[in-house]
Amino acid sequence: WQREYVSEFDAVVVVFAADDFKSFEYAVEVLRSVQNCDFLPIVIIENKIDLVDEIDCSNKDIIENSIREAGVRLYRVSAMHDFNVMHPFAYVLEKLLRYSDENANVKEKGGSRNSRLSSHEGWVDLAVSNPRKRSANCSIM
Repeated sequence: WQREYVSEFDAVVVVFAADDFKSFEYAVEVLRSVQNCDFLPIVIIENKIDLVDEIDCSNKDIIENSIREAGVRLYRVSAMHDFNVMHPFAYVLEKLLRYSDENANVKEKGGSRNSRLSSHEGWVDLAVSNPRKRSANCSIM
């Protein structure tokens, strides 16, 4: 994780494994490092919930309290069983589109609100006519 790239991100999705508390601790570190940024939708995903029966659930309260304090949305998913996998990404997309629309309205009214995003209509044009170069700034945990 490299904090200096945050200014180039449109959103952050932090993933940790339900069966590895150390991955949660690292996820919290990442979360704290990006929370003070300007508008940046942040979602945290607890993956491998299909293993919850096999896991010591004593960490559940710690996880839920940390997430509540951070004020971000937690999604519990199982990639193996394709359970709830799309919901966190749909949420992030909805937040980005809403922010984009709000910025478009501010610009129409003569405001000077700064945004890395134009409007969601521009995304379609951009994807069709000029594909965005893939960035090497993707962090996968």
